[in-house]
Amino acid sequence: MRRSSWVMCSGVLATLSGCAWTNRDNRPVWNAFESYLVPESSTTFVCTLPLTVPVGFAAILADTLLVHPLRVVDDAAHDAVDVWDNLTMRDQHYYTNVATVPFRALGTPLVFTFSWLGRSLFDLPPYGDLERRRREAEAQERRDGEAAITAAAAARAAQRQQALAWLAALAARRSGRAPGDVELDDEVRAALRAASERADAEGRLQLYRWAARHAEDGVDWSRALGDPSAVVRHAVVSVLPATVAVPLELQQRLRADDDEAVRLVAERRFEGR
Repeated sequence: MRRSSWVMCSGVLATLSGCAWTNRDNRPVWNAFESYLVPESSTTFVCTLPLTVPVGFAAILADTLLVHPLRVVDDAAHDAVDVWDNLTMRDQHYYTNVATVPFRALGTPLVFTFSWLGRSLFDLPPYGDLERRRREAEAQERRDGEAAITAAAAARAAQRQQALAWLAALAARRSGRAPGDVELDDEVRAALRAASERADAEGRLQLYRWAARHAEDGVDWSRALGDPSAVVRHAVVSVLPATVAVPLELQQRLRADDDEAVRLVAERRFEGR
């Protein structure tokens, strides 16, 4: 705002209509006056104050009392028309809607009047602006949701590839980075079986510990509990998911295992069964 704005506003602040005038879009006459009639030169500015002050005052009054109120008539009319939204004369709603017609008819001029006064006095958003913003927000929410779904699908695909690479490494008796949760499809299940059959004792130990947390349904736990390595059998009994049903014969065999550590952990795990 130029210097003239401060000088004039300080003198005519009492005439402003609430805060509507504070929005530059609501004061076209003032904007034109400020752009074309207020001098840029400091000397000329001071010399023309006797002219610019009353003209600027008139511009403010014109915006406040005439131009802006006229510009919001259309918005107020749309607000009033909204009173008739959702009015239908279908059979199941006929009597209900007929009963609301007098109230809608009475409310329409009231809504128009208060909307027009409110829009004239205050810097309210144009009609439809809130609806537009709502639609934009919904569209953005949909885009964000689609992006999240795409990102989640990409993350699942990456996790699956990592799991397959790790299982292949175990099957080849190499080390690798264990993945997190992974969806068990036929390819992953086949890789799990291959890893449990071909991995060395250290690889099987990693495999069963990982499967107990991330792929419970992808492992033959009876085979795991009968692993040739006592270290692996001990670990499997320790991490075995509670939902896995262990045949009684296998429980007894573990309780009588050749390795003392396996026998002790089996006694604790299968106690009372």
